Amino acid sequence: SFEVYLLDSLSGRPASEPLKGHTDIVRSIAFSSDGRRLASASNDRTVRVWDFVTERQISGPLEGHTDWITSAAFSPDGSRIASGSHDKTIRIWNSTTGEAIGRPLEGHNGDVTSVAFSPDGLWIVSGASDATIQIWNSKTGQSLREPLVGHSAAVWSVTFSPDGERLVSGSKDSTLRLWSFRTGEPVGEPLRGH
Repeated sequence: SFEVYLLDSLSGRPASEPLKGHTDIVRSIAFSSDGRRLASASNDRTVRVWDFVTERQISGPLEGHTDWITSAAFSPDGSRIASGSHDKTIRIWNSTTGEAIGRPLEGHNGDVTSVAFSPDGLWIVSGASDATIQIWNSKTGQSLREPLVGHSAAVWSVTFSPDGERLVSGSKDSTLRLWSFRTGEPVGEPLRGH
């Protein structure tokens, strides 16, 4: 079965009944900033939104991707969800109604593996198997600049620093890289150790 389990952080035991609805592997889980909602993204090509308190699905399935969904993230205010997929696109959803907002964001030449919102909610960063990072305006869907390049293999994870000034990316090339959000330039040398 393909269920989402809420676990007690101290005991590690299930804190509720499993959340059921997905029909394939769940790849990503994200909490809203208020901790009340949970988004789950799956190989079944859907995102589902759950109320953490009532343990019920409140939105979804959000449908539109044409391949596995690998990543989901809430905007800081909780009003939107971004999802990245093996269909090489990012989609933005209204987290309450489940409706798609705008057109899919297209520009990666590989599977989108990770998405994250900036702290102010205006930007979305995405990483992909094409070893690039892209920054998108979450309101217009336009890319900010040319893709950030420097990794030699798939980018598995991306996020913003809490002040929004930097990006960090983790890659299959076993490095972490820091980037300036303003310029898109690398900050220092790649971090190695993994």
